[in-house]
Amino acid sequence: MYIAFFIALLSIISAYYIFRSEVKSKSTPFDDESVIQKHETSEGIILGRVIVDDFYTGCVKKLVIGVESPLDLQFNFSKEKWYEKLFKTVGFITEYQTLDKYFDKNVYIASDVEDLHAVLAQSAPLRDKILQILTLDFPCDYKYVAVKNRFKMIWLEIECKPKIKPKKFNYDDMILPIQVLLTDIRDEFSKHVNLKNKEEKVLKKSHFLQHSIFGLWAMTLTLIISDSFVVWPSLVYVSDMFFYLFLVSFLFVVGLMLVLTKKYVKSSWTHKTIARYFLVLLIVSLYPGFSMLKLVNATFDTSEVSKKEFLVIDRYKTIKSPRYYLYVNNWRNTNEKAKLRVPGSLYDAKVIRVESYEGFLNVEWISKINRVERK
Repeated sequence: MYIAFFIALLSIISAYYIFRSEVKSKSTPFDDESVIQKHETSEGIILGRVIVDDFYTGCVKKLVIGVESPLDLQFNFSKEKWYEKLFKTVGFITEYQTLDKYFDKNVYIASDVEDLHAVLAQSAPLRDKILQILTLDFPCDYKYVAVKNRFKMIWLEIECKPKIKPKKFNYDDMILPIQVLLTDIRDEFSKHVNLKNKEEKVLKKSHFLQHSIFGLWAMTLTLIISDSFVVWPSLVYVSDMFFYLFLVSFLFVVGLMLVLTKKYVKSSWTHKTIARYFLVLLIVSLYPGFSMLKLVNATFDTSEVSKKEFLVIDRYKTIKSPRYYLYVNNWRNTNEKAKLRVPGSLYDAKVIRVESYEGFLNVEWISKINRVERK
């Protein structure tokens, strides 16, 4: 019961972070003018922002440098990582290929705009500019670097390794070269009429997985509530089911994401989005999966019933929403006591008869517990 509530709570927290990330995806790092630094150069005005990790280390977390852009569409060019290659291999994401082998190997294109793909394929100088800006000598050791365009802003985003304190962090030498490259990339895309002032249709990429998450979460709550009124097939050792539980939940989530992402999602997925949804779906599928496996284990079991009589050695009753438990000597391990959940009418029994089966999954389960009257 407590495990079920823990899983439900964990799924709620995870869902909150998913929706918070969705809200963040509808904004830019430059929306809060109070934290923006404006730099005036020979090329014009460029905006910069240093994001500090106040909660954990107090070090610089991110550096973003950007200029205004006439493009409404969203795209993201980043240095390709091993996990993006893995997700492409598995089939969770697909990515447009420009047929420039070096560019395709080193840059991950997160955009589903076909006109943008065409511009990338036709313009070798544009590809060179993107590669050049992603491989600059940055003022910090970094984990992630990307060129992003969203809501008429194009910017370079660098996620730093937490080593440098804000007072020691200086990116002034980077401003002009980054501004020149960003402006060149922006202007190259802006030359094309098909891209200029074009609003990208935002993919409702998260909706079907959000529905899956809340569907499983609702199922979890339903099973938790029903568990208060219905006695499910009781397992002698709950831990015997863990292997099957994680295997089935893992395969279920992999299958669900493969089917749905093949149908709805293209390259606009990022590795963080995939990992986040995968983890949350895995968490919220555990309790429904556990209940399903208990039913499968009992329903398809063809073994013979085993009847055993035990002397009750201890008893326990919960205070809130009373549940009744009896302790007997464990027939599988004599060094332990078996804790059996029983109806309230059996709580005062001194001797009980336990009927159990081997289980379809070879996980022993109890079908019936009766009182034994002895003279």
